[in-house]
Amino acid sequence: MSKVNFWIKLGVSSILLAFPLSSFPEEYQKFKEENKELKKQTDILAETNDSLTKEKEGLEEELEAYQERLERSFSDFKKDGEYKSFNEEFLKFKNQIRKLIADLRAKEKERDHYKTQYDETLKALDTQLKRYEKIKDDYSKLLRKNRELRDKTKTIPGKSAELIERENISLKKDKEELNKKLKTLLEENKELNSQIKKLIADFKTKEEERDYYKTQYDEILKENKELAKANESLAKEKEELAKINESLAKEKEELAKANQSL
Repeated sequence: MSKVNFWIKLGVSSILLAFPLSSFPEEYQKFKEENKELKKQTDILAETNDSLTKEKEGLEEELEAYQERLERSFSDFKKDGEYKSFNEEFLKFKNQIRKLIADLRAKEKERDHYKTQYDETLKALDTQLKRYEKIKDDYSKLLRKNRELRDKTKTIPGKSAELIERENISLKKDKEELNKKLKTLLEENKELNSQIKKLIADFKTKEEERDYYKTQYDEILKENKELAKANESLAKEKEELAKINESLAKEKEELAKANQSL
């Protein structure tokens, strides 16, 4: 007996031992039933696969249509008069804000200039007041000296009338000189007071103008914030649409994977 025949016979014997002849039809029947069940499941899987393929194709078409619609909507939105108007308004407000900031800075510089002038005028007034105090003090000294001389002429006998007259003339000249200085000082003070009043009035006007510009600036900033919010809302909507688009793309990818596995 050849070795090949031996192994064939041994294999057949093993199968017969595993499936006794008495139970072979029953096992065969069971095998057929299982085979039928497997065929049914295979048919169901094939139908499911067809259904998924159709659904995938439908979703792909829907996704393409949605992408086209999204692109068209965004393109239409950009072309739309409302978007154009919104953009123009936004740029207009931006330019207005820039102009207001420039005006506000110019007004602040002008106000600082007036403030400097005002401070310098006050300083000059303070100097004038000090001069006035000095002249007043000199005048008081002169009057005191005049009184002292007058008292001396009364108490010193034999003093010549000529000497007294000379001293009186000298005192009178000093007094006149001091009066002139005082008059000049008073005129200068009047001019300074007038300048101060004008500066205060101008300063108040500039402050009112600054407040007006500041109010306008605040209102425009408020409107600008509202426009920014609207713009942010549009950006969020665009982002949400992009997320939906991404989600659909993922679903498409998952369906493709499921299709491949089937």
